[in-house]
Order: sequence, then structure tokens, then C-alpha cells
Amino acid sequence: MHHALISLRRSALRISPVLLAGLTVLAACDTDRPLEPTQARVPAAAQPAVILRSPHLVSGFVDLKSNFIGGGSFTVKDSLGTPIIVVADNGQYDIDKLDGKFRIVLPTEGKYTLCGTQPPPGYMFGIPAALCFPVVAKNSQITQVLPLLVVPKPAAFWYVTDGNVFKGLPVLLAGASFNVSIPREFVSIDVVDNGLNDLDPRPGITWAKLPKAGVYTLCETKPPAGHWNANPACRTLNVAADVPANGGYFYNYEAQVPSQ
Repeated sequence: MHHALISLRRSALRISPVLLAGLTVLAACDTDRPLEPTQARVPAAAQPAVILRSPHLVSGFVDLKSNFIGGGSFTVKDSLGTPIIVVADNGQYDIDKLDGKFRIVLPTEGKYTLCGTQPPPGYMFGIPAALCFPVVAKNSQITQVLPLLVVPKPAAFWYVTDGNVFKGLPVLLAGASFNVSIPREFVSIDVVDNGLNDLDPRPGITWAKLPKAGVYTLCETKPPAGHWNANPACRTLNVAADVPANGGYFYNYEAQVPSQ
């Protein structure tokens, strides 16, 4: 009996290799911690580099009352004066889709020139001699170029002064009236400074859209209050189709009232 008990105990201690392997796997999987996803770690060398935004250039076309006028185009030139981009309003290279406003992404920072190329349909450049502007562009910055003035065509402008000068500029007077005509063709319009047919809100400066190109007679028909009429009151005005005509200055001297 004693030998039988010893044999039974030895049998109980023998564990088959298959069962032992299973127990080992279970022990490896047994843990008190819940299974969690492992957070991915990006090596420091793989972090994205800081990219500087390309420089932007902003400009546009405005009329005499500072309203933006849609259409037209600009040309961007590099530091050597070579054209690199022609930008049409609301076209491929204009990322500002509001009519008359331009926002251009430049290829790199550096020196450029922005030039008005084509005015909006029905308009011409108000100052043809000043259409190009130097630009120093830098990454992550917006460079503003003042909008270019455009006026309906054909057109003419002129001034009224009392003959005085302040800070090197003639003193301008508001309120005069004019007639612009081609008598033999029965073409005639009346223009009042800051009133009828005057496109310019500034006192003493008058812009008028004319019916056609041609040779006009421009006459001052009423002087500003308290001033004599210009002498001579009329002059010839040659109006081209695509260039504003400059009518010059009308001199209206202060009327002297006799003392009582």
C-alpha cells in the first residue's frame, strides 16, 4: 500500500509537455492591465519643417470716387524688368475674386515692379505717366500698392483757382459751372463742379466724361461765388479716345467790393 501511494503522487507531478506549453501561453497573456493602443512616436528628425508663406501683393483699379472697377490686368516684372506674370482681374493668378481688387502670390521674396497693363473695359488710366511701382516683397508679408485710378473714356479734366498758392500748390475753388461743346456737330454738355456731370468729388477739380473724341470748346459759364469769371473764359480742348485731356487752370480772382 505504501509503495502504491508513492507511485500515485509521482504520477500527479508529471505534466505533459503539451499542457505545460499551454499554461506558459496563458501566463504570458494574463495581465491586470487593460490592453491599450500604443501611441505612435515620430522621430524628431521627421518633424515637418516650418514653411514661410510666399509674399503677397495687393492692388486694384478705382474710379474718382474710390469705387473698385472690375476688369483689366496688371503685369509683374522681376528685378531685371522682365515680365513674369500677367494677372487678369479674377483670373488664374488673382486670388481675390472681388471685382477690381487684385491679390497676387509672388514666387519668392525680392524686388519686383507692378505695372498697370490694361484698364477695365470702357475705362482708361487716369494718370498714364504713373502706371508702374517698385515693390520689395518679403515672405509672410502682404505688400500694398495703391490702386490705380481709371476714368471713363473719353474724358477731360480742369482746375479752378483764385491765383493764390499754399505750400507750393494753387488754392482751388469750388462751385464754378462750365459748358463743353462741339458747336458744328451740335454736341454740348453742361458741367458743374461737384454737381452735374462732374465725376470728381474734390472741390476745384472737375472731371467730365465726354460724348466722343474730338476738338471741343470749353467755357466757364459761372464763376465761384464772390469771384470774377475767368478771362478768357473759353479755350480749345483736344480730346483723344484713350488719354484724358487736360484743360488746365481757370483763374477766378476774388471780386473786390467797393467800400461804402
